[in-house]
Amino acid sequence: MTETILATLDLNLAVALLVAIAAGMAHGFTGFGGALVAMPLYAVLFGPVEALAILVFAGVVGSAQLTVRAARIVRWPHVIPMMVAAIIFTPLGVFSLVTVDPDLIRRAIGLLVLAGALVIGFGWTYKGPRNTASGAVAGALAGYLTGSTGMGGPPLAAYMLAFPDPADVQRANIVVMTALLITVTLVGLIFAGSFHLETIVRTVLLTPVYMFGAWWGGRLFHSRFQTLFRRAAIGLLVAGGIIALIA
Repeated sequence: MTETILATLDLNLAVALLVAIAAGMAHGFTGFGGALVAMPLYAVLFGPVEALAILVFAGVVGSAQLTVRAARIVRWPHVIPMMVAAIIFTPLGVFSLVTVDPDLIRRAIGLLVLAGALVIGFGWTYKGPRNTASGAVAGALAGYLTGSTGMGGPPLAAYMLAFPDPADVQRANIVVMTALLITVTLVGLIFAGSFHLETIVRTVLLTPVYMFGAWWGGRLFHSRFQTLFRRAAIGLLVAGGIIALIA
């Protein structure tokens, strides 16, 4: 066991720690962006399955400090149809992750991250009807993509931001949905046997750093540095997507 722990203390882990801070900040600021920042780089460092296992555990812990406050102002009629569909489709995404070729998953992650950067950068939102059926479709898509690649954030945000709610309520909706998505994904990965000893060690080391980043990002949401951080986050997404595609 000691040899396994020492084997994780390498350059990859050092890079992962730096990425964890940025990913946590993105999660705390936007309510969902942690996996978008970290998943393409972690998929290169550790492989897609271990990368998602690390991130969903860190995300569940990091979400706790955000979800308590968000649950007080969330628009439950908007969120509940998405939740029901997500609970059904997220495990299907996890099944795809653990059965499909890892290189294919990694390249899919790169493409989805670049698409996510476009969605966030241009502020695109859903323009169609907003009802129970559309919410269920959005939840199903976000759930499947979260379970298979960790990339359920962009369609979730594009749909949630279409509602004419204040920014803090929109963010609360996204925070609560993200917490559900990553929790269901975590349970699926545990049942799939994806948490090996090295994965657990890396998760224990990276989670506190991610949590600190999430706290910091939450503070930035209410600060004058919003524009600067948004641009930096988009730059990280583009870089991470390209790395996942060509590595």
